[in-house]
Amino acid sequence: MYHMCRRRRHIRTRQRSTPAKEVKPKEKTDLDPEQQWEFCKVFRTGAKYHTKERTFDLAKRRRWLRKMIAKGAADPPYFQFPNPDKKNDFIVEAPRTFLTFEAPLTYEVRVYLYQARSIRSGDDSGMSDAYCRVSFQRRSQKSIMVPESVMPTWDQTIIFENIQLYEDPQQLLANPPDVCIEIYDKDTIAKDDFLGRIVAPVFVHATAGVQPFLKWYSIYYAGQPHGQLLAAFHLVATSDNPAIKKQQLPKPPQDQQGKYIVPSGIRPEMQKTRIEVLAWGVREMKRYQLLSVDSPSVQIECGGNLQGTDQIQSVKKNPNFGSPLLCFETIYLPKKKVYCPPVNIRVLDHRAFGRKPLVGLHCIETLDKYRVSDQTLASFLPPLAPPKRETAPTDSSPSKDPAKGGDAPDAAPAAPAAAPAAPPADGKAAKGTTGKEVAVTVEKKKDEEKKKEDVEEKYDWWSKFYASLSGPEGGLKAGDYPKYYRDRLEVYPGPLEKVDGFDGLADFLDTFQLHRGKGSRDEDGGSKEVGVFKGAIKMYPLPEDGSEEPARIFAKAPSSSPVPVIVRVYIVQAIDLTPKDDSGKNDAYVIVQLGKKKVDSRDNYIPNELNPVFGCFFELEGTLPIDHQLKIQVKDYDLVSADDLIGQTVIDLENRYLTKHRGVIGIPDDYYTEGVNKWRDSQDPTEILTQMLERVGLPEADFSDAGEVRVGSKRFDLEGLIEDEDEADIAAGVPEAALAKQPLVAPPAEEKPKKKSLVKGLAAKAKASLLKSGRADDKQRKEKERKERARVAGYLGPEKERLALRALQGLQFIRPEFGLVPEHVETRPLFNPTRPNIEQGRLQMWVDMFVDPAKTGAPPPQIGRAV
Repeated sequence: MYHMCRRRRHIRTRQRSTPAKEVKPKEKTDLDPEQQWEFCKVFRTGAKYHTKERTFDLAKRRRWLRKMIAKGAADPPYFQFPNPDKKNDFIVEAPRTFLTFEAPLTYEVRVYLYQARSIRSGDDSGMSDAYCRVSFQRRSQKSIMVPESVMPTWDQTIIFENIQLYEDPQQLLANPPDVCIEIYDKDTIAKDDFLGRIVAPVFVHATAGVQPFLKWYSIYYAGQPHGQLLAAFHLVATSDNPAIKKQQLPKPPQDQQGKYIVPSGIRPEMQKTRIEVLAWGVREMKRYQLLSVDSPSVQIECGGNLQGTDQIQSVKKNPNFGSPLLCFETIYLPKKKVYCPPVNIRVLDHRAFGRKPLVGLHCIETLDKYRVSDQTLASFLPPLAPPKRETAPTDSSPSKDPAKGGDAPDAAPAAPAAAPAAPPADGKAAKGTTGKEVAVTVEKKKDEEKKKEDVEEKYDWWSKFYASLSGPEGGLKAGDYPKYYRDRLEVYPGPLEKVDGFDGLADFLDTFQLHRGKGSRDEDGGSKEVGVFKGAIKMYPLPEDGSEEPARIFAKAPSSSPVPVIVRVYIVQAIDLTPKDDSGKNDAYVIVQLGKKKVDSRDNYIPNELNPVFGCFFELEGTLPIDHQLKIQVKDYDLVSADDLIGQTVIDLENRYLTKHRGVIGIPDDYYTEGVNKWRDSQDPTEILTQMLERVGLPEADFSDAGEVRVGSKRFDLEGLIEDEDEADIAAGVPEAALAKQPLVAPPAEEKPKKKSLVKGLAAKAKASLLKSGRADDKQRKEKERKERARVAGYLGPEKERLALRALQGLQFIRPEFGLVPEHVETRPLFNPTRPNIEQGRLQMWVDMFVDPAKTGAPPPQIGRAV
């Protein structure tokens, strides 16, 4: 290879000959008005001038600096000059303004992020991989990422050092700067999803040593609150400051990953706690990825601790968990309720190839509702099956098939068998009777049976219902029933779940709605309800001194096996139904559905009525908890087109079965063996009393020969509660007049001694003649009333059962939280799914449940016909 040219290559070592010059800040010079000029390219009116001279500038003018002082606080800082071209016009020009500061002061900002609750869901599973981006002035930092949670706990301290602020310290104390926190959901591939923002002022104090405290801040997304963040923000001066005392805070402690955690002076004070969870089962789970949820399990997360249940083998056979008890034996939670961490309830479905997708989520923001103060009362758990009776089952078959929506039988209950004739007084055997004597005896028996039937037809369940209503209409329709009976119904104006004192019939189990999907549960198009989780949570502190720990509340959890039940639904009447026909009326009928079984009264619809009186009952068989929902619909009958739905209501039978208030059958006022008020429960009052005393934890009832029964420290007789002056445990807040019940059977009216009339003359003679003419009628009426009261008194049951019933009714005076559901009629609102939250009418009804299918008590009441 040949080269045509060449050059020398010099290699030199570069060395610094002189030290680098320090850049000194420019010295400030006083602004002398005589030395300040403004420059412009063209000299003309309206041209724009600038302060620095440029190459093409042809004109310049003197720039005068003047300090403007406003006359008033609201005066604008503008110059107003008269316009030479136009009369009565002005030119408004804004002067050049300068903002000058003295030397900046150095600060340090600490952001304490503890936890968040109820944030938006960023993933399709309903969870979020949340992290925070904290911004202050022109600087920002990121927190750690908490995977798979909508209640993340960061427990992190973010520090901004060497923050220079030019504001006046006094003004900084009055108006502290803001900190902006943005929460994002971390995505591996796509862009991180924005979940919300918080803008809050920092805490600044003039005195050193004062620390901020954690506070809940609302997280806003699109102008609406979506969740809360528990955090604190602190600004301290690290240089000499005329208003804020200088302080040097120590570095917060670090965890194993090197993260600064919230220091002990700010983080909540912890205490040793135990949390018990009764994971009862799941209900109404919707499909996930086109497949039904058939084998779910539940995970409970609280404060970084996780507990899980076994999987359910088949939801269709038994949606309850076989081992429902979960316990966080020792967990440290904040003492203050406001700092208590949330609880996450996750439902997983076990599928093929080991897949366990998240199919439902519920977040409990606070555990205040589940704190237990008295563990003795909280340990109450109802058994799932009442004790079996040894008596023969009662025939309760109605005259019409209730499965077809037939009415209740109109015939009265069968009269008791006649008692055997008493032996002669002399002890000899009775002689034979002649045919004439036999005929007379038969005629007397027929007359007695006829009178009894007349009485039973005169007083039926409707007489009792109208006598229980307030107002003149109820009194007129009740007839003479109030004269002979004091038994009444409780006619509630709303559903039984909303009656005060019954805890919504959810004292044993709580219902948690499960959600799934992106977004928030409060916004349209966000996560939707996909099922229900039923369970109970109890939380209580444990001793710190090493003393004996209390026993577990759910140690004696009942069996969760399915229970067969017989359900009787009594429909009384509907009130103010929404019209569906063009005539402004309805042809209403009722549909009752329990599980897959459905019965209706379509053949017996009530035409042209907005307040139809149905007077029918339905009897269905089911299994709890599989058939736990009872749906009652009221429809409008149409001959050609499809029937229109007026409204519907849904009753949770499982809650009524498990509640301590005994919501299966209402407790009546008195115990009758015959008549309109015949006892219809499959258990006698003594059996119910024994069962309830076992639940409450009281000894067995003591029945005395003096016609009294003692339960705990209270005594009851047939009149009700016996008041003792020396008893110090009379129910607090209960009026003394309400402790003693009135006798439920009206006693015979006592004739008062007649007083001598003081009226003289014609008035006295007229009164005497009227009394004389009506004396015979009054005598017959009194005799009839005496016989009727004697007949009603003969329907009363044994004294022991009546005393046990009095003790059941007075159980609320011993334990106010154990009041039993009385015999009642509830008024339930009807709603249409096409018009949510708009009432379409009301339905008066009640429900009876029998656990043992072989023992259903007395025949149903006669509600098939109104008096």
